[in-house]
Amino acid sequence: MTGNRGGTAQSQSKQRTSSASHSQSLSMATAANFELNEGDYEVFTSSAVFHVLAQERKRVLVKKPDLMKAIGLTGRPADVQRHVMDDVVEKMHDVFGLQLEESDKRGVYFVLNKLRESPSDPERNHLKWSDKENANLALLFPVLALIFMSNGFVSDDTLFKFLGRMGVYDPAEDSRGRGSSLLTVGGAAANPVPEEIRDLFGNVRDLVFNQWGARMRYLDISKQNLSEDKESYEIRWGPRAKLEVRKEDILDIVSKLYECPTTAFKEQYDEIEKEKQGAQPEVEVQPADATQRG
Repeated sequence: MTGNRGGTAQSQSKQRTSSASHSQSLSMATAANFELNEGDYEVFTSSAVFHVLAQERKRVLVKKPDLMKAIGLTGRPADVQRHVMDDVVEKMHDVFGLQLEESDKRGVYFVLNKLRESPSDPERNHLKWSDKENANLALLFPVLALIFMSNGFVSDDTLFKFLGRMGVYDPAEDSRGRGSSLLTVGGAAANPVPEEIRDLFGNVRDLVFNQWGARMRYLDISKQNLSEDKESYEIRWGPRAKLEVRKEDILDIVSKLYECPTTAFKEQYDEIEKEKQGAQPEVEVQPADATQRG
């Protein structure tokens, strides 16, 4: 593992050095005469792809201004930036099977895996995750299922009681001092979280609010002002979850757990069927900045 990290660091250093030296050689050019040949575009595109992959490794959003700054194209002509973004989108899709999808905020992108993973044969999966990353994603799925099966939203109290029942969250550790109302789960005292589980998931409240919510955007969390002395939050699917997770897969798993047909959950089944009818047929991947042209 140390060798791999060293190789990655060396590669990253070379990428930064190449991009920085290339940008420095062009620093005297003005917007009026800033021209690039195909070799120049290839250097910028390779550096940009490396930056996007590094951001995705951390599961954070890709922001176009940060990307342009990282490769030395801040303040350069819009058509140059657009050309590089188009090349990045194409290379990410064709080489890595990943798609840059613009979020509800202009210039901010999610990186989506377009290749279906194979749970039955993990060795064939092209994306490799650490045990901690796999555990966090495995925990995220039932959280999203809970929200979906609860008509699209839950309160933070409901969510953390659910996580308490799963044995990954200890209400007594509630940092907001509201643990006394959560110390019983399902009518019984909550058991402390085992050390190995704690090491695997870390601070679960931080995982929900800061990692899945603010950073990765799997969850959309909004504060509800119930009273001055009581904080409450409403938790829904975030934009990344809507793009990455299929509601049909969730309903299928839930129905198998309850040993009943998917139609037994009428509201969820009808919602999926309605979305299917309104879904547009898949089209070829378009450049990320296509909507900004003209």
